[in-house]
Amino acid sequence: MASLRKENDRGRIGWRLQFRHGGKRRSLWLSDPSKRRAETVMRHVDELVRAKAAGGGIDPATSVWAIDLEGKLFNSLARIGLVDPKRHTSLGEDARLLGPFCDAYIASRTDLKQATIDNYGHAKRQLVEKFGERHVLAAITVADAENWRRWMLARPVKWDADGKPTATMAEATVSKHVKRAKTMFAHAVKDRLLTENPFAELKTSSEVNRSRDHYVDRKTAAAVLTACPDDDWRLVFAFARFAGLRRCEVLAMKWTDILWDVERLR
Repeated sequence: MASLRKENDRGRIGWRLQFRHGGKRRSLWLSDPSKRRAETVMRHVDELVRAKAAGGGIDPATSVWAIDLEGKLFNSLARIGLVDPKRHTSLGEDARLLGPFCDAYIASRTDLKQATIDNYGHAKRQLVEKFGERHVLAAITVADAENWRRWMLARPVKWDADGKPTATMAEATVSKHVKRAKTMFAHAVKDRLLTENPFAELKTSSEVNRSRDHYVDRKTAAAVLTACPDDDWRLVFAFARFAGLRRCEVLAMKWTDILWDVERLR
């Protein structure tokens, strides 16, 4: 258990913080004369010592406090292993903040296709709109993550002529955003920005929104074919409606995929 003692060090009034860590008695000089702030430091140091000894997670408030530390106090705690001396993460110094972290992570994913990068951008916008661009990552709790998911489910996405909401965000869309948030925050844990992923336990459902499905009957299909401006568009629509091809498959078709002799498509 840490203790505080007010001292006068050659005319400087401050506080002597003493605690045990690693089997040794430790002592830190706090030059701030405020007793309230000294007690705050003592409380957080106590939590860091407890978490280190137990090998468990750190209280979120202490985690935020430790990330914001700098100067002599940070160096002293880093020297005895109570805080991580690694301040420059792979995503940059500002990566402890939500908006900059998401931007840096998305920019680092040069292995992804543009459509997937865009999906990460959509998830980032939902996170920032809820928590704020400069929100500290470590301040987001498991409860915050759950509230974020419920908040998205209640978000209006369609309105009538009078401005009244007629539809909220679909479960499938919310699941996509949750999946992206899980991935980004898992990287934050790997990069030692967080001790745990607050989104890890969030459940996701199917990412297919079946409420948007619509059956195009032959009469409607004939009308669409008639309305198409040229043969290229008619071919695209026919491949989709009658052959069941997806957009990427239609665009990848070659003449060699048409087996003229047996009247089949490969």
